[in-house]
Amino acid sequence: MPKLAPLGVSHWKLSLGGEEAVGFFRSVSAMGASVEHSDFPYNSEPGNPVKAWVPTGGAVSYQEPITLERGLDAELKLWEWVKKVMGEFDPDAAMRELTIELLNYKNETKAKFKATGVWPSSYATSNWNAMGAKGDPAIETLGLAVETWERF
Repeated sequence: MPKLAPLGVSHWKLSLGGEEAVGFFRSVSAMGASVEHSDFPYNSEPGNPVKAWVPTGGAVSYQEPITLERGLDAELKLWEWVKKVMGEFDPDAAMRELTIELLNYKNETKAKFKATGVWPSSYATSNWNAMGAKGDPAIETLGLAVETWERF
């Protein structure tokens, strides 16, 4: 019998274009997709009119952007990739495949997602305040546009 317990998340690991562990993130959001559909009207057994949602086999829309968030560190691999998009957009230089792995507290992979046709669509850092609480981390947020993604 399959285990139906939710997976515990400690952090997410990002591998980019075949390069392993480019970054570790505490937050990943908006990995969604929707399928084109039609409303199909019919009458139920008692004769009540009903509309059913029926997939049409049409286009799949991937929710964008996928947003990754982490504490800013000294590693510049993601920033170098972002810079390739900020100037003249060159799809061959900017688009990548990536893998995002959900890791538990033992650093074991519990789920994997692969995205294709990925490029940075936004980049931001948190507000910095020298008078803030001691040890407040600077936060880096990266938005990613995707062509497709899948869980495997």
